[in-house]
Amino acid sequence: MKNVTFYTKLSMNKRQYLILETIMTAPDGITKEEINNSLLPFGYPPLNRKRFFAELKQIRESISFKIISNNCGKNIWRYTIDIKDEADRNHAEHMYMLIANLHESQFLNEFRQLGTRIQPTIIPSGNRYLGVIGTAMTEGKTLQITYQKFSDTEPYTTIIHPYTLKAFQNRWYLLAMKAEEGILKHFALDRIQSLIITEDTFTISPTFNATEYYTHFFGIYVDNSLTPEDIHITTTPKQAHYFRTLPLHHSQKELPSTTPDNGIQQCHFTLHMCITPDFELEMKKYSDTTKWEKRG
Repeated sequence: MKNVTFYTKLSMNKRQYLILETIMTAPDGITKEEINNSLLPFGYPPLNRKRFFAELKQIRESISFKIISNNCGKNIWRYTIDIKDEADRNHAEHMYMLIANLHESQFLNEFRQLGTRIQPTIIPSGNRYLGVIGTAMTEGKTLQITYQKFSDTEPYTTIIHPYTLKAFQNRWYLLAMKAEEGILKHFALDRIQSLIITEDTFTISPTFNATEYYTHFFGIYVDNSLTPEDIHITTTPKQAHYFRTLPLHHSQKELPSTTPDNGIQQCHFTLHMCITPDFELEMKKYSDTTKWEKRG
């Protein structure tokens, strides 16, 4: 397999992404030998000591959180990520999502000859505006948008300041400041009728942080008048597998399972987040197997 380079601002190649991903998914740390073994299925030969440290150095220079090494004796070191605060956690989660997207993008490109035998999840419309929005965000330019909500009979045109792109439930959303109102709102890309970059510039608020904006919410429904609450979820062992592999929220934690008098095992999770219509709709999907409640 060729050592394909992903064209990102991080300037890491595929092997380096794989090494970083391997370290990030090893909560107890991982040795150089174990990392080398993890690379073999991808066609990469084992790294000698000099090359390994050269790769590790470039990875460390490309990320904002730290990779630390712990001496386990006999010249054996275990490598793990060092998450000291909320900012580190946010950066690590963003990196993990980026790596996942890069894997999928490369896979779809490399095996495109298989055609319809590969059926990926595709956000069906609005994608054509991503490049325009990305350019405007990079250059700090405002956008003139013509937009029509499903509930409106006529479209309207306005000027917006693009803040954040967020994918949710097979739709892309743009969080933007409406210039005439000075408020943030979401625009679904599949409801945009036209989009033009203007020559006017804007400055994003220095206090705005996209991850923090959504941190206590599920989906795109953000209401800052709400207060995060502790939520207890009880579910079946089978459904618990899905919640473990695809957490409902970054605050999700698993509690010890219980077996009531009826002998049927129950699995438990906690969340700390705001209860919104988006979250309530999501939980209705699992109503046959899962119950949830607020805990004081």
